Amino acid sequence: EEDLASVDRAKTPWIFVNLHAPWYNSNIAHQGEYQSYEVKKAWQPLLCAAGVNIMFAGHVHSYERIFPTCDNSTINAQTGITYINIGDGGNREGLYNHWLPGENGRRGPVWSAFREGSYGHGTLE
Repeated sequence: EEDLASVDRAKTPWIFVNLHAPWYNSNIAHQGEYQSYEVKKAWQPLLCAAGVNIMFAGHVHSYERIFPTCDNSTINAQTGITYINIGDGGNREGLYNHWLPGENGRRGPVWSAFREGSYGHGTLE
């Protein structure tokens, strides 16, 4: 909490967080994973309040980008965190390309911006 509060956003305009198991993902293969529940419950309010911009995660062997959110449904570019799940570097089990449907006939959840089962990597410039 002290580290986040001490960030001078004039000098450090972006705050990134990295973790293994994503807090948000719509891949069928990775739902209900207890490893994330308590961590998300404890840390998400702190990270959202601190204005974290992007959170990177792996674990799910596919790619998904989540619209800025802090509560699993509300999209808010000003206060939400953009989540990027980039676990698509390869997997002996094959592609994870099976997804949850969205609400009211949507293709995916309202917070899911883009998702695909693919092999790849990311670069950040």
